[in-house]
Amino acid sequence: MSEKKKGNTKSSHAKIGQILHRNLSSYMQHGYAYYRMITDGANQIDFIYEEVNERYEKLTGLKNVIGKKITETRPGLTKSNPFFFEKYAKVAETGVPDKFEIFIDTEGHWYDVSLYSPQKGYVLSMFDDITARKLSENQLQKLSVAVEQSPAIVVMTDLQGNIEYVNPAFTTVTGYPADEAKGQNPRILKSGKMSPTVYKELWRTILSGDVWHGELQNKKKNSELYWDQAVISAIRNKENVITNFVAVKVDITEQKRTLQELIDAKQKAEESDRLKSAFLATITHELRTPMNGILGFSELLKDPELSPDESSEYVDLIPFLKQKCYNIP
Repeated sequence: MSEKKKGNTKSSHAKIGQILHRNLSSYMQHGYAYYRMITDGANQIDFIYEEVNERYEKLTGLKNVIGKKITETRPGLTKSNPFFFEKYAKVAETGVPDKFEIFIDTEGHWYDVSLYSPQKGYVLSMFDDITARKLSENQLQKLSVAVEQSPAIVVMTDLQGNIEYVNPAFTTVTGYPADEAKGQNPRILKSGKMSPTVYKELWRTILSGDVWHGELQNKKKNSELYWDQAVISAIRNKENVITNFVAVKVDITEQKRTLQELIDAKQKAEESDRLKSAFLATITHELRTPMNGILGFSELLKDPELSPDESSEYVDLIPFLKQKCYNIP
């Protein structure tokens, strides 16, 4: 083959390669940028854009960046993220790939970045915006901390009711450590004091996807009885299929004890009132007879026609009636 034909073939292959490269970078779902590393007179490192794809522009909002420096297009980046340029420079100089996550506060976005160097002094960056994922992770982290630190008991089971997770409050109240509770069924807490119909209704409710509310008298690891106020519900996946059950419970033993003491005190007070009323009724009845006698004889003594003997007899009877009043039990 002639040198001319060989040259044309190489040129053709190069053009095909460029076309394939452009098409690949255009349809790539990742942001793509190709940089050339430079240094200024003060040996400050910077990078000039050689090439970016459409996805890069969409993710960053930056346009017409080819030939510009990163410090021009993203001012303040080196100050807020000094390690950014350090990582890019290390890859451009050593050729060793790198991968990291970075939050660019001037843009308010998280990025997952992969760096490669096709030749010394150049670096190729491929990245994705992972802000939504990071926000979800942060929310999950906050939720996890809230559950772990919650004073309420949280228990998660599989479809068969086998325990998959308990929070520290569960251990505090029941005495069962998390590693001992996992794999067990919540029936380890059964006290035997509840009617079987309560549990039947509980399972019927949560298996139907509804929320069960109620109180359960349970038993701790040391056999001490306690009361739970519980809310138990199903957890569904994206296909709306039940995958787990979660129970959030509060120890209400003290409240139940206080309530019972109040009920007992009320019943005792009512019984005391009943006895007092009965006693007063008896006293009133017992007093009425002798008092009526005293009043009757007092009226008779006022009669001017009463003889001295009769008057003396009535006067002698009054002390006897008074004594009857004093001797009432």
